[in-house]
Amino acid sequence: MKRMMLVWVMILYLILVQSIGVAETPQYHPVEPVGTVPEAYAEIVQQNLLGNVRFIEGGLFTYNGIGNGKTVFKRIDSKGRTLASCEIECGELMVAVMSGTSDGGFLIALGFVDREVERGVWLSDSGVVSGVVKCAEDGTVEWTCELPDVQERMLQACFETESGYVFFGDRENPKTKRRGVASITDLSCLTISKTGEFISLHTIGGSDFDMFHRAEKSVIGYTLYAMVQSQDGDFAEFGGRGRFASGLTLRIDVDADFNILGMRESDRQVGYADRIGTVDGQLVMWYSREQPGLSLLRNFDAGTPRLVLDEGETVLVISRNITGVYENTPPYISSIWHYYETVYSAYTKDGRLLWRAAVDSSPDYDARMQIMQGR
Repeated sequence: MKRMMLVWVMILYLILVQSIGVAETPQYHPVEPVGTVPEAYAEIVQQNLLGNVRFIEGGLFTYNGIGNGKTVFKRIDSKGRTLASCEIECGELMVAVMSGTSDGGFLIALGFVDREVERGVWLSDSGVVSGVVKCAEDGTVEWTCELPDVQERMLQACFETESGYVFFGDRENPKTKRRGVASITDLSCLTISKTGEFISLHTIGGSDFDMFHRAEKSVIGYTLYAMVQSQDGDFAEFGGRGRFASGLTLRIDVDADFNILGMRESDRQVGYADRIGTVDGQLVMWYSREQPGLSLLRNFDAGTPRLVLDEGETVLVISRNITGVYENTPPYISSIWHYYETVYSAYTKDGRLLWRAAVDSSPDYDARMQIMQGR
């Protein structure tokens, strides 16, 4: 009897371990190819021409650092062909957001991110200045706007207006900010003119941690999604709801002048949704596999969609699929370094998969380790 009970205990233990293991240890693997890549897309897949391309308001853009603080920015078409290009010296600034403009040109927002360059010495010791670069349709730089005391997080989303450009994001309160410690306390709205002059900065927030997620244009202004922990200030009406340890996801409607029109709780997935393209003129949002913004992406099984292109009769989905974990990830790195591939999947508009192919697009982690160790 004891032996029988031991056998059952072992069986139950193995079932439990398997069920927990599936949940706790992701199983990564390359996708299986489907069909044959048409000749028109062969070069795109082989050279991964769309792997680092993002759908942005006003077109498809990509950029790549070329060393010495310089970055090449490109506007491309759906076949990966360059439509416009410019080279900008970014220095220590990070690319915060890009956006197409109504005159056929585009904006590049370069944001300041503070860091300790050596023990006790920080980039901000020399000042905090971000910038916006306006390029013409052919990539020629038309003007540059310097933004003192503006950091990268304040330039996460961009919209064009009749009088200029609006940037949404979040900011750290200068009174409470500590170096090396995130203290994001306010949502921010920054505006500049069509010729690159600073106009205004408005904030929404309270005394606790409030983080911007994304923004959309609305009929009367804008809709913002944010994770809010403040129970005072502009968010006083949500005080006492008992879920502020992890934050509430709020939908905040504002007018064109950033005046609050209304706020309500929102689904967290909607708050984190990404704009990844358009199909039949309709914006495609990616929430999750179970709640996609496009029906053919429901239960998508080739990684995370990053770009959707309407090709007329078909839809091309470009996704990133994790294939494994880099075996030498240094222990002092907080994130996991993954191997991954870029997957190209073509569907009919009723959701039938026509062909699928993948190309390895993992970073050169060994080279990265050598650089880090050299420092």
